[in-house]
Amino acid sequence: MNSRRRPSPRWRIGSISLDPWALASLGSLGISYFILCAHCGAVSAAGVLVIIGVHELGHILAARLLGVHLHWPIFVPLVGAFVTGDRGGFRDPYKNACIGIAGPLAGVAATLVLHCAALRCGSEDLKDAVRFGYAAHLFNLIPAGMLDGGHIAEFVGGWLWVPGAVLLGWLVFQMRNAAWYTLVMLAMLMIPAVFRAGMVVLRWCGVHRKILPAGGTWGKRAAMLAAALALVAVCAVGLFLLAGRR
Repeated sequence: MNSRRRPSPRWRIGSISLDPWALASLGSLGISYFILCAHCGAVSAAGVLVIIGVHELGHILAARLLGVHLHWPIFVPLVGAFVTGDRGGFRDPYKNACIGIAGPLAGVAATLVLHCAALRCGSEDLKDAVRFGYAAHLFNLIPAGMLDGGHIAEFVGGWLWVPGAVLLGWLVFQMRNAAWYTLVMLAMLMIPAVFRAGMVVLRWCGVHRKILPAGGTWGKRAAMLAAALALVAVCAVGLFLLAGRR
């Protein structure tokens, strides 16, 4: 069932109409850029935010094509960005998976473009941004919790949440000495990942009632899985090509 697009509330100042979500998005983008500049420099910060922004725009475009309304992205300094919108549109696992994979598709494409630009101009700062893009998308495609990979797994097969939660837990352990804001983000990701994986294990044990599989043909599921694995391969190869190039 397609969700109707609900218009965003607007602020009016005289004859001028302002979208508060657009203002919040631009404001958070500016704050994120200012903070990132202090950590990695102006060029790397710009590259990172371009990748994140294109990733989120991929979600928004796919959602609109599917009749689901999403607001403009809100950028969180040193963490990333997120989009919110019509919750009713996410009840369809297939739509949810399409919206989920659209972000990595757009983000990886932007990373590839920046990769070519970095090699052409020889910018080490831009290469750092490209490394971030590949690594962030590899992380985001883990089939766990609220990650895009978790939404894809909901349609492809919920059993993927179990190895996804294990992999996410291993990465969290490896990053246990990271900055506090990174640990907070990881904790927020682990909670739904463990919950979803636990529900699958309980169903396997017969303790919890079975949930009907997500609708959709095997062809659609195979195509979705193939697209996700292709993105993982591109990111892995990209990181390999950049390894040691500083």
